[in-house]
Amino acid sequence: MQIAQEPAAADITKEPSAADPYDHRARLAYADAFRAAAIFAVAAAHVMVRLLPAERYGKVGVVFGAWGVDCFFVLSGFLLARPYLEAILGTRPFPSSKLFFARRFYRIWPLYAAAVVFSALGQGLHHTHHVALADVLTHLTMTHNFFPQYISSSFNGPLWTMPVDTDFYLLLPLTAVAVVGLTKSLGSKQRVTLLFSLCAAATIGSLILRAVLGALFTADIDDIPLYFTLFRNVFGMAGPFAVGIALGLLAVLRVKVPRPAVAGALGAGIVLGLVLFVIPQASWFAGTFYDVIGALSAGLLLFACLRGAVPAADALVRSKPVVSLAALAYAVYLFHEPVMNAIYNALGGHKFGGHYPLLFDLELSLGMLLGTLAVAIVAHNLIEQPFLRRKDALRETAA
Repeated sequence: MQIAQEPAAADITKEPSAADPYDHRARLAYADAFRAAAIFAVAAAHVMVRLLPAERYGKVGVVFGAWGVDCFFVLSGFLLARPYLEAILGTRPFPSSKLFFARRFYRIWPLYAAAVVFSALGQGLHHTHHVALADVLTHLTMTHNFFPQYISSSFNGPLWTMPVDTDFYLLLPLTAVAVVGLTKSLGSKQRVTLLFSLCAAATIGSLILRAVLGALFTADIDDIPLYFTLFRNVFGMAGPFAVGIALGLLAVLRVKVPRPAVAGALGAGIVLGLVLFVIPQASWFAGTFYDVIGALSAGLLLFACLRGAVPAADALVRSKPVVSLAALAYAVYLFHEPVMNAIYNALGGHKFGGHYPLLFDLELSLGMLLGTLAVAIVAHNLIEQPFLRRKDALRETAA
């Protein structure tokens, strides 16, 4: 990929390349590790939902799952916005949209489609609703978020996040084109200010939208109008994506950050993560602010780790176990729900009514984990890997 040199304004703050925390390989290593942590947090949350009754489950699983989902969206903004940010700042040509969508397709859809079919075929074990052809087709086209009935009774619940990410893929190039047109007459510093302002505006706008919709609709999701679902899941999730884009902009600018500020970012990320445990789940405040707080926590932790706040993290994210788990993470996310449901029912978990002896909890947890990993390994090697090789073969060689 050919990228023009960064402008002089950015070079002023550029750190030595030998210890560059914004190096492309460092960004990918940390992003892969964070994605794996987020996905296994979601999977752990779904284990807790099945094994622990409400009085034991509490908020632990909810927080794990919500933080994991917010981390997905932060990472999407952080990783995918960079070439568009560079184009807006005038340091490289505008990326090829054809290449962008082709790479996203090979990365996301083939394994996702396999998971949709796998989930639909096995749903009869644990769902009361019949999976209609329209349900499967909306999932395959990643439009099921526009249909509330397919979210509330989905044959694979975690798949609700996939169309949210897909909508971001569609909106990112379109928004970048508009911003490039609006900033042609601006200087580099003005463009940077505008980009940060747009990230802040997107976050605030998403909060306002969620606050208004949360005040208007408190009914069960099956009774919520289509436009509520559309705005809540697409535009209402703009905050986490904007946090990731702001992190990507810092990476493009290679801004120097003092050590105390890095330590402060780490502490703030931990504190915000803990705040999620004390927010009442069924409150208007949670519906409005929960995901942005989770995104800020994830973003600050990622930023602090990239900047060396945790010295052991650099070796950890490059270690063979973490790299291996990170490679399986996407398959784990797509397949863990149907696999866990099948194992849970096969081992008789549904007969205990949520009150299990500790030993049975551990055995069932281990069974669901190992079963999920086994399916993920097969899916990753037979389906995901061939398409990833095709994706990696696509490189932008011209403007």
